[in-house]
Amino acid sequence: MATVNEDINPQRLDDDMCRRALNRAHKKVVAEMDPDVVLNGLRNSEFLPQGEYEDLMNLITLPMKCRLLVNKISQGGNGAYFEFKKCLRATNHDQLVIELELKEVEIISEMTRYTELQNERSSRRNNEFTLYERMETDDQTIPPEPALQRSALYGIRRDQEFVQTITKDLHNGRLIELTKEMVEELKSPGVSEQGHRGGFGTVYISNDQVPGFNLRVVLKEINAKQKDGNLSQKLGSVTNEKIAARLMHFAIVPLLAYHDDHHNEKYYFISPYLENGDLFEAIAHDRLYSSAVKLNWEIRIKIMYQIACGIDFMHTGNKFRGTILHMDIKSKNVVLDAKFNARLIDFGLARELKEGDEKLLLTALPVGTPGYFPTVRHNLLTKQHDFHNFGVVLRELLTGLEPSEKEEGVDFRNWHKSLILRKKQESVWNNIDIDEAVDEIAEISVLCTKSVNENLETIDLKSITSKFKAMLRNKSLWDATDGDRCEICLVNKHLKVSFDGHDLTRESQASCARKIRTCCSCMRNSYINPVKCHTCGQTIEPVIRHVLGIDQSSQYLKSKFADIISIEIYTGPRTKHIQEIETLEQLMLAWTSKRILRCTARLLYNINVGKPVGRCLKDVLEIRTLHRTALYKCSLTDKHLTKSDLVRYRAMVEKLDKTSGYLKEYLHALDMIIHHTQETRFQDNRLDITFLDLPNSFTLVHMSLVQTTGVQEVTQQ
Repeated sequence: MATVNEDINPQRLDDDMCRRALNRAHKKVVAEMDPDVVLNGLRNSEFLPQGEYEDLMNLITLPMKCRLLVNKISQGGNGAYFEFKKCLRATNHDQLVIELELKEVEIISEMTRYTELQNERSSRRNNEFTLYERMETDDQTIPPEPALQRSALYGIRRDQEFVQTITKDLHNGRLIELTKEMVEELKSPGVSEQGHRGGFGTVYISNDQVPGFNLRVVLKEINAKQKDGNLSQKLGSVTNEKIAARLMHFAIVPLLAYHDDHHNEKYYFISPYLENGDLFEAIAHDRLYSSAVKLNWEIRIKIMYQIACGIDFMHTGNKFRGTILHMDIKSKNVVLDAKFNARLIDFGLARELKEGDEKLLLTALPVGTPGYFPTVRHNLLTKQHDFHNFGVVLRELLTGLEPSEKEEGVDFRNWHKSLILRKKQESVWNNIDIDEAVDEIAEISVLCTKSVNENLETIDLKSITSKFKAMLRNKSLWDATDGDRCEICLVNKHLKVSFDGHDLTRESQASCARKIRTCCSCMRNSYINPVKCHTCGQTIEPVIRHVLGIDQSSQYLKSKFADIISIEIYTGPRTKHIQEIETLEQLMLAWTSKRILRCTARLLYNINVGKPVGRCLKDVLEIRTLHRTALYKCSLTDKHLTKSDLVRYRAMVEKLDKTSGYLKEYLHALDMIIHHTQETRFQDNRLDITFLDLPNSFTLVHMSLVQTTGVQEVTQQ
């Protein structure tokens, strides 16, 4: 059989390139491959243990067999990949071999082009000049201590050119993939101490700040060999852990990095370490040392509020993700930072519902934590399961007791309201002014725990969080920790600019007493993970507000500047293969595929209704006078220009500017629109030209197409 790329040396394709080829051909492979035939052909290769062949063969549906087989091939590296291709040829899957080899050519071409672009940028790096103010943080890698000069962890960084060469935020919304050397160094006794060991594996906590991350971290090791269940359940558990990477919120511990050791069936996840441990231990401390409590009643209500905010965020899906159920909310899975702010951890049992779904049907029931999981077990998982566990945590905070506690044989989670109030922790809830609040918290706790068995659909977390806020009155809902890190990802430095994302034109945001600190990356990724402020509870919209020193109050000027900015993607090996991204869906696809993106002024010939263009010109203070004069001499009384009007106007501007010649850049912009804009765009549209003054003697020329219907004009911006 003739192949597409017989001249490609297998050694040229590394493990990552093979995985990418499989990912790109995944849909066709799953649709057309006969998994039983291929599995029988692969038996002799012995790259999988015999037991895993049996697991795959015993799966019920063909698509499931195909997906899991491709997943195992992907994990096996380039050796397994080329063995798989060899088997496909031997089993008459010629079209799939061709598809894979086409993807190989495509990937190699992209890598070659990427290298060329990087080299070009590197050569002109020192000569580059830009008018755009940098919107990233100034986080620089800290020089290593002498004892850590050879640390593999100093390789953790992200460098990328963004108009000018800058140091990118370490956490940019995508998980960092660690090397085996980095993981082994983190596990070494001199760097980390081993925490508790469970059925899933082991937790390691770094003794000091880890180079690269520049903070203490927790390394979680999941040992799939120690977990019960079949192959698909084990892989599902690891996948569930990665759900946390898609949830960036002030009440959820961010997942920063991972490493998959498929050979030993061990999977590693890294997240920031929070100083005050888990909530279960803090409650136990206050139970033993009632005269020196860590968590007073104000802190406990603050923790309740923050956990409720985190659950509400998980349960509120958007166009990029569905509702996420945690399924293991408990005091051990709530951790506290240096100021006793609370965050949720451990998404090993989490489930994501499809868009529009409110329930998930299970064929195998998950195992929750004794004392938390409902007495009545359900095949349908709903939000009420998380509400139930949250209700148990609330009564832990009220009573100071463990969830395994019983009274007259009645489980802790089933206690009625009056029993909860009778058992409240007197050393904490000792203020007569909060008796009403304690009564209301007990009521909320009972409502939550009953919701799962009585199928109550009436729990409104937004209403509950409002009640917690009212209980604290003017007390703090979030206490800022020392330093200048982002309060969402905990890794990047927060934005050092004169705005914080709050909309000062909206009273609810303008009056926020303690505005959330965010970094540029978390703000940029807010179309996937909306930025919620921990104090005002409002969604902070990502907008361009800090441009060229424009005053914060100049909203109109900023919006006009933002109009002409676009995001572009390289779609081919040549420079001309550039496409403008017009929708969030396109942006998400480009971002996750790790294509090269750039933020720049929209190309002039891409002008269209709703897509303005423009340029910043220097020292052209008389341009308005010249513009009006040109319109007058051309007898153009209407400021909106047709294509023929624009040609005459351009000629008159050149004639008037002949003596000074300082409008060459403006004339070039007009030429690009006249000669390179599609004729159809001018059929029912007119060109509107506006001039706006910017700081430092710059003028923004803003040009937009206005749609006309008869004599009536409607601006479609």
